[in-house]
Amino acid sequence: MLGAVCFALWTVYRVGSARFVILDPDLRRMQPYMLAVVAAYATGMLTLSRAFIVPTYMVLGLVTAYLRVAAVYPALALPRFDWHVVRRLSMASVGFVAASYVFVRVFVRWG
Repeated sequence: MLGAVCFALWTVYRVGSARFVILDPDLRRMQPYMLAVVAAYATGMLTLSRAFIVPTYMVLGLVTAYLRVAAVYPALALPRFDWHVVRRLSMASVGFVAASYVFVRVFVRWG
């Protein structure tokens, strides 16, 4: 799930960078809101005990639909799922679990 959210955040952020121009003005204005939706839902999933529910997949599908509908110049190449991506996501997952463990241990002592 961390990988899916990271891909969604990264691609929506990349579409809004200075290198790319979204041709439709309505979709261009929508980009920061799409980024906020994904970031807020990902933050909210940290407090949920059931992360694999319909709204989770709806948010990820919304990002996919947005990226497919928004015409971008120059053409945006969606990220490839290869060995390098798997390695980076594995390292990010281990780092996330370690950071979560430290966070919980610190706040158990304080709380």
